[in-house]
Amino acid sequence: MEILAFVLPVLVVLWLLAVWPGKGRKERMQVFSKQLIAHRGLHNNKGDAPENSLLAFRRAVDAGYGIELDVRETKDEALVICHDDNLKRVAGVKKKISGMALTDLKPIRLFSSEEGVPTFEEALAVIGGKVPLVVEVKSEDFQNVTRLCEHVAAVLDAYEGPLCMESFNPGVVRWFRKNRPDMLRGQLSDRFKKQKFPDSILMFLFSCCFFNFATKPDFIAYRFSCANLLRFRLIHGLFHATCAGWTIRSEEDLKNAAPVFDVIIFDSFTPAQKSRE
Repeated sequence: MEILAFVLPVLVVLWLLAVWPGKGRKERMQVFSKQLIAHRGLHNNKGDAPENSLLAFRRAVDAGYGIELDVRETKDEALVICHDDNLKRVAGVKKKISGMALTDLKPIRLFSSEEGVPTFEEALAVIGGKVPLVVEVKSEDFQNVTRLCEHVAAVLDAYEGPLCMESFNPGVVRWFRKNRPDMLRGQLSDRFKKQKFPDSILMFLFSCCFFNFATKPDFIAYRFSCANLLRFRLIHGLFHATCAGWTIRSEEDLKNAAPVFDVIIFDSFTPAQKSRE
């Protein structure tokens, strides 16, 4: 019992040190807190401006909303904007972007609209630094993280305007901490679906943001519906980390999220307000 009484507090302290995100750069994050962020642009997947399309980005800019978008690589290492690797949901095509060349991807239309999958450079040109930009770097595994991050960073180096990057993959966030320390970075997290052992352990660690000791993110981006989870409340309440809430889907959710989340990322409706000021 004496050993246990000693070991448990030590383990608790080590755990807290692991999940502590650091002080962050709260002042620089304020630009993202002031404006509401349109998830994948101001889109309507049943209309002419589907998610992650150039038209959805133009409409978000015109409306004065910030923008969140997803960047990933094609087979020939082009950077394109699409949430899913598999095109089944967004285009009805049973192919993976990671297995396609850009020239083969370009003719495909999104959600039966006239919009296609844009390149990263095309999207940045449309946004043009006019509104705050949140770039999610999509990396489903730890392979080719360095190449992907180098590519994304090289494009962002030439971009002028308020931006930050985020990723579910702590390896990606860690790379930006080491190689682009001046860029604001965020750790995405969620409850995550139940996995079989031993994957369940890794998913639990990801959900708890256990790798914050290595990534030291400026903000934590968590699913709005998970706000009552103890793991989120620890990071938000104890460490006072800057937190982004995704994805807010109604005015009621927006009202409930406002006191909890510093950054609001909305989807599937157009908020009555454009900013929180």
